[in-house]
Amino acid sequence: MKLKHIFFVLVVAGCSSVSSWAAVKLPAVLGGNMVIQQGKPFRIWGMAEPGEAVTADIAGRSGSAKADATGRFSFELAPLDAKKDTGPLELSITGGDGKSVKFRNVVVGEVWLCSGQSNMRLTVKECASGDKEIAAANYESIRLFYVPDADSTEPQFTMNAQWRACSPKTVGGFSAAAYYFGRELHKQLGVPIGLIDSSRGYSPAEAWLPEELLASNPITKPIMDRQATLKPRYEELEKQYATDLAAWKEERRAATQPAAGESVDKPAATQPLRPRPRRVWGVDRRLRPAGCYNAMLYPLAPYSIAGVVWYQGESNATRAEQYRTLLPMLIDHWRKLFAQPDMPFGIVQLTDHVNKENAIDSAWAELRDAQLTTVRSVPHTGLAVTNDVGEPFNIHPVNKQDVGKRLAAWALARVYERPDQPVSPLYSSFAIEGSAIRIRFDDVGKGLAVKGNVLAGFEIAGADRKYVPAEARIDGQTIFVSSPSVTAPVAVRYNWTDSPKGNLFSVDGLPASPFRTDDWPLLTAGVRTVDWQ
Repeated sequence: MKLKHIFFVLVVAGCSSVSSWAAVKLPAVLGGNMVIQQGKPFRIWGMAEPGEAVTADIAGRSGSAKADATGRFSFELAPLDAKKDTGPLELSITGGDGKSVKFRNVVVGEVWLCSGQSNMRLTVKECASGDKEIAAANYESIRLFYVPDADSTEPQFTMNAQWRACSPKTVGGFSAAAYYFGRELHKQLGVPIGLIDSSRGYSPAEAWLPEELLASNPITKPIMDRQATLKPRYEELEKQYATDLAAWKEERRAATQPAAGESVDKPAATQPLRPRPRRVWGVDRRLRPAGCYNAMLYPLAPYSIAGVVWYQGESNATRAEQYRTLLPMLIDHWRKLFAQPDMPFGIVQLTDHVNKENAIDSAWAELRDAQLTTVRSVPHTGLAVTNDVGEPFNIHPVNKQDVGKRLAAWALARVYERPDQPVSPLYSSFAIEGSAIRIRFDDVGKGLAVKGNVLAGFEIAGADRKYVPAEARIDGQTIFVSSPSVTAPVAVRYNWTDSPKGNLFSVDGLPASPFRTDDWPLLTAGVRTVDWQ
């Protein structure tokens, strides 16, 4: 593995040669202002000279290790406690020559990795009440770690990023969904919160997984097969773009700088247009399988964290059936990467989009169903249902406050074990009762409720698999669904459309997730790749 990008280096002032002093390289996530995850071993890792001893000390904990033959080292310090090890603390890391670097203003609390694509990347200043929220963001105990857009064909050691205390100066360009999630946790838990925003607009799920893993599964292997087929063309486009960009820079220089003997008052020439890359894997690297994983995720591991919140799926909607494999694969691999087999993983279910009123063939509905299926089948996962806070004609709805609060509601209920914390009702099972079907839910809390006068969004189908609008009513903790035109029903679905208009909620005010009871073939069945050109 090649080590690229930025390193934090411990050096002895005045040394004139590399061989005469220790050079300990640490990943950027280990630094001043960081939040250390409480209750879990504090992992220290990096690079040094082979055989060099590296030691770390903080709050009475210490640990050390020697770099192996490749220069890698890693070790753990005993867990810290946010209530006992109150900050600010100082982390000291010492190389083999006895010289140290000290990271100050370190605190102990809860650390969450926030990832996904553009709806996670959307910043506080871009979202609802941005100016007001920024002005009020004085939370010194919330720390922000923003990972800039990057990609690589190989796993990287570190990245150009640093921890910052949350303030009106630092929060504006940070993920809104992540910030509101962390702010709610901070208010409820009363401990420092660390938020790592590693997300990238337009990125599909496969951009966050290693190539070898994608190639190992028959459902995801076509992604890599297509990349291999098109790679020569992408490389050609990249070379052409590099040539065009170099020519543009030279033209621009010539247009703005006087030649020898020319007057410095030479009139400005018309500026040449900067070449724009075509949106293909070879140029728009957001789409490259493993690109984000290598550059934006791998350098963070194995930093101890409380869990992950994930807001992604728009770029995979046309391959929603494949997402049923991709998302669990991603969760499993990330848990291995961070060495936390039961790492909590919260998923934001996609909001409404496109305003498609009919309920026939909806790839977005299928993607939401894949998210729900993942939560039902993969332990220690949860769903933030958001179909009521979207904007039909805006793929980036600006209400991220409710998104953050619902993610926090799941984390408080499941991760921090607060049984009184309500979460959204999720479909559990169904039973055919004569000419009707009864639907049961988990997490109904104080009960089910309808926003409005009549329940909407339900459909029912018979053996012909043709769904028709259905009548639905709340019956205790269940929903009773029927239609006079379907006397022998076999299946029900709810909010199965791009832009759901259903109004089933819990009494606590949280929307029920869209669902289907059937297992019939999907619109996206068998779609394994997408032509991004």
